[in-house]
Amino acid sequence: MADRETLTRAVVNIVRNAFQATPEGGTITVSVREEPPKRAGKPGHAAIRVTNTGSYVRPEDRGKLFTPFFTTKSGGAGLGLPIANQIISAHSGQIDVQSEPDSGTTFTILLPLAAVAAATAV
Repeated sequence: MADRETLTRAVVNIVRNAFQATPEGGTITVSVREEPPKRAGKPGHAAIRVTNTGSYVRPEDRGKLFTPFFTTKSGGAGLGLPIANQIISAHSGQIDVQSEPDSGTTFTILLPLAAVAAATAV
């Protein structure tokens, strides 16, 4: 129950951002997995993680990452992450950012999975 084109754009924006922030010799890892529901009777989430090594987002900048035109890159427009966040929010999802100076940065996109109704025989 998602718009494939816009979700692709959101993920590409985050991967592009990771690529631009990763120093030479660094790595980018993208993983997808199903996260179990936090409450019984609710659907779980799809978790898309984009991790890069070597980059660090300072705590004071994390709250601004999804603000239009905020950028720490020379020549950056500051629109990729806000657009990604808007798309994910429109799909009832969220983006979490974790960053450590020694290990890099991980963007986690959480998208709710649709509840699958059990087929019943009549």
